[in-house]
Amino acid sequence: MSDAYCTDCKKETELVVDHSAGDTLCSECGLVLESHSIDETSEWRTFANESSNADPNRVGGPTNPLLADSALTTVIAKTNGSSGDFLSNSLGRWQNRNGNPERGLMQAFKTIATMSDRFMSCCVFICGITLLSLVIYLVVGVGVGVGVGVELGLVGTIKDRANEIFKRLEDQKSTRGRNQDALLAACLYISCRQEDKPRTIKEICSVANGATKKEMGRAKDFIVKTLGLETGHSVEMGAIHAGDFMPDSCLAVCFICGYVWCGITLSTNITKRMFLFDLFIERLGLVGTIKDRANEIFKRLEDQKSTRGRNQDALLAACLYISCRQEDKPRTIKEICSVANGATKKEMGRAKDFIVKTLGLETGHSVEMGAIHAGDFMKRFCSNLGMSHQAVRAAEEAVKKSEEFDIRRSPISIAAVVIYIITQLSDDKKPLKDIAIATGVAEGTIRNSYKDLYPHLQKIAPSWYAKEEDLKNLSSP
Repeated sequence: MSDAYCTDCKKETELVVDHSAGDTLCSECGLVLESHSIDETSEWRTFANESSNADPNRVGGPTNPLLADSALTTVIAKTNGSSGDFLSNSLGRWQNRNGNPERGLMQAFKTIATMSDRFMSCCVFICGITLLSLVIYLVVGVGVGVGVGVELGLVGTIKDRANEIFKRLEDQKSTRGRNQDALLAACLYISCRQEDKPRTIKEICSVANGATKKEMGRAKDFIVKTLGLETGHSVEMGAIHAGDFMPDSCLAVCFICGYVWCGITLSTNITKRMFLFDLFIERLGLVGTIKDRANEIFKRLEDQKSTRGRNQDALLAACLYISCRQEDKPRTIKEICSVANGATKKEMGRAKDFIVKTLGLETGHSVEMGAIHAGDFMKRFCSNLGMSHQAVRAAEEAVKKSEEFDIRRSPISIAAVVIYIITQLSDDKKPLKDIAIATGVAEGTIRNSYKDLYPHLQKIAPSWYAKEEDLKNLSSP
């Protein structure tokens, strides 16, 4: 309360401020002396404890010096849960239709933050080959070979430096046509080295979305060379010592010893398999029946002693791929590899062929995995691009019509090119680069598939969605 002069009371009286209505009232006569006043103080109240699917917090994030227009833009967040507010979802779609030149940078910074906070699958094997392994063996006194989940645990300064490195590459237009996941992983690796918190290439690859060690190594060399040409001197990354990795490795050993201390007797292979399957399922958003089937497939391989000496990550990823196919919830090989700890598409393809052959010899007949159709991926790809309901419906209808023609392309490529066609026919046109990222199909593959599909456009595109004039306005391949 504060004192002020009241025109009705003709004297100094105490004032009452109603913050909810923005009114200032006289405490004696109730006269509204000031209305709709603006509260310029900070909003300290938090809404986190209120039970609601929507996030009512109205405080934006801090400005980012690497983004020129970060303080002038607004991001409309999606509501939590499947049944979101119609208005906020519509506003989000409308906002996505407006081109933002810094959208690529924002997505890259978000990916770096996700990789930094992601859990990695860490396997500590005491074999005496390396100095670090030998030291841990001598201290602990036991051989350890259990797969556990350890957080990468990178501090904010490392993320900021990785963002800065990627921004410098973007400013030189050096990222076009290159593997974005490998570049982001390499930026994170270099920033860890420069901040004296090194991580191994395998650790970074385990949280990178499918980027292999070879791809990341090439990306690292490219970044060092590019930044060296920019500044005129070589990029300093700091020396690596065995002691730099000691706390993380000992943490993994302590984590394992904690299980033993609690009196839980765990089988090494079963523990690793269950943990990795849970990790893969969570990252891909799959149902429990797929996990159960993948466990069953791997168990059949173990019963035949067929998993020894083979890449375990590739085998687990292949089991998950086969189970998704058998449960009519297919995922692309690239999607599976993005969560499989460093397993490449080639390794996973070999593991898949090995599993099919092994199980076929066991049962005496070929393993049924079910056919893949382009429509199986359509809803997920369209959701990744934030397409409208009408555009998704048109894309699904176009994909079904495309199956009537002999188009010798993979279902994933057909789904990608159909999405490209539908978006070009709508007001919400999506860049080819965004479609390639959302579908995991290379831009060149989409262009070549567009050439094959172009002669059939009038029969494939729904008549209710696009007129003949709109089809003629599409660019010819």
